[in-house]
Amino acid sequence: MKHICYKLIIGLFMLVSLPLWARVQPAMVVHDASSLEWSLWGYRPNVWRMNFDFASLSGTWAECMDIPVTVPGSVQLALKNAGRIPDWNIGLNYTAAEWIENRHWL
Repeated sequence: MKHICYKLIIGLFMLVSLPLWARVQPAMVVHDASSLEWSLWGYRPNVWRMNFDFASLSGTWAECMDIPVTVPGSVQLALKNAGRIPDWNIGLNYTAAEWIENRHWL
């Protein structure tokens, strides 16, 4: 009986002392979000809390509505592709895109 208890204790100690990456992990589920249609809504800070309806994905106080966006991607690239801002890599065009970081994007 002592022999079995010692094996059990040693086995538990080895399991606890293993690093997390060495333990058996459940299989990860990967979802491809790029196959879905995504749209951006741009609001002044916190205004979306008063107006945006997540159930119907609509709101009337947004400064920018239903801008198509790709995932992965960025707000700036979506606005450039929609023709709302110029290419920020050319000349001083980056100044025309500075307002973007002062908005809340849904």
